[in-house]
Amino acid sequence: MDHDALFEAVYTRPDDDAPRARLAAALRSAGDPRGELIELQLRESRTSAENERIRALLRAHAAAWIAPLGGALVARSVAWDRGFPVAGTLASRKPKERDRSIGVSALATLRRLELSKAETAPPVDWLRRVLFESPLRGLRDLRGVWRELLPDLLRSDPPWALERVECLYWGGAPRPGEREAIAAAFATCSGLPHLRELALTFQAIGNDPPLYGWIPETASGRALRSLSMTVSADHIARWHPALVEWGDAIDLERVTFGPVELRRTEDGWSRLRGAAGTEHLARDLRAALGATPAITEIDVDGL
Repeated sequence: MDHDALFEAVYTRPDDDAPRARLAAALRSAGDPRGELIELQLRESRTSAENERIRALLRAHAAAWIAPLGGALVARSVAWDRGFPVAGTLASRKPKERDRSIGVSALATLRRLELSKAETAPPVDWLRRVLFESPLRGLRDLRGVWRELLPDLLRSDPPWALERVECLYWGGAPRPGEREAIAAAFATCSGLPHLRELALTFQAIGNDPPLYGWIPETASGRALRSLSMTVSADHIARWHPALVEWGDAIDLERVTFGPVELRRTEDGWSRLRGAAGTEHLARDLRAALGATPAITEIDVDGL
């Protein structure tokens, strides 16, 4: 089997180590240092010398080895595991070059992808095509998801392997009806059956529990372990009663409110940890804690 076919076998079965081991052997026989990288990173344990060798190989050859990605990822963002790119950030491209990022076979080995940051604004239609027309269903962690893409992910068929999704909602409040549409999409959630960690950021609008009625009412919501929101401290007092009411019907272990995290313990939702950061936030946190006496374990820097 030629090298191209061996690489294609890895892309077709990215979770299987066997095609990678066969490729490594073939590359080493041909004197290609990529074979050594794959072999080293497939080992369950490595010595410090072997880890240094991996770093040396990547310093010398990573620029060439990411060529099959066709510039789809920011080069300096690429992380490696088992001899292949496993994480990275989608490169923002000129309009005439964007199609080159779609359908790239080498993207199949990715397990974490960041689509966009709040300060960048690539066209949402292009992001949708990258996601749904590329071999990315094996992703476990997807970050920088545009607000318009979340319902698409939730309803997609075939489903994704995603366990963590971070959705950006920048530029002010959601549009009319958008929150209801997302809640309805979560009620089906056929596209994200493995979702356990969700970050939803609604800027400049309250993230109150009624928006999240799907958590105790749907299988996907009940299975969540972590929920993160970029909201003000006063939401803690509004959320705590709902979390207590939902009780053991949900699997949530922690809810993050900006820089602080509320955790469930044997005594219920009683532990708050994090950092106040500013005196303004510290003041808001004191007020929220005063209204929520059931939170008894407080480990927040600046309070």
